[in-house]
Amino acid sequence: ITKKNTYIIVVPVLDTDSDEVSGSRGGGPSVSTPASRRRGGKKISPPEIGELGLRVNKNLPLTYGDGIIHESHVDAFVEDHRPMPQHPCRKRSPAEDKIGQLIAQELVQDGATLQLGIGAIPDAALHALSGHKHLGIHSEMFSDGLIDLIETGAVTNHLKRLSPGKTVSAFCVGSQRLYDYIHENPFISELFIFCAYITL
Repeated sequence: ITKKNTYIIVVPVLDTDSDEVSGSRGGGPSVSTPASRRRGGKKISPPEIGELGLRVNKNLPLTYGDGIIHESHVDAFVEDHRPMPQHPCRKRSPAEDKIGQLIAQELVQDGATLQLGIGAIPDAALHALSGHKHLGIHSEMFSDGLIDLIETGAVTNHLKRLSPGKTVSAFCVGSQRLYDYIHENPFISELFIFCAYITL
């Protein structure tokens, strides 16, 4: 942060993967900064001061949605190819599975839209929802448990009132399987949307 006259110049540095063919950069497994900030900081006052730096990591999955930035909007790149942090699912206890079953049976109807958390109980509930129909996803977080739910056909997003037909999330946390699943996945091409839209 430096000062110029009465203004503070803020240069956001974002993590990104890369698409060398199109010249675009994806936001990886998280969209935590508004698209306006990503594209040259156009809402920083005065507008012409905004700058943007990207930390490129080839280990990040290539994702779409609000995370896409064309390299022409970027002022500086730095490479840092550190491995993705892992948060694999642990084995659930019988009690946790029972709680998940009760949630699925008693609280979630066909056609419901899900907001998810992280941990054994949410994973147990997702596992128990495999027999449901036309579920929707509008959740700040996307986790490993959703992969099987999507692949069984339980998630269609057809009955959602907001972003119908689309799985919407802002970030994902999980195992390498999850990062591999979201990488260039056309089913979740609209997945990563800025957090303010998720938490309306």
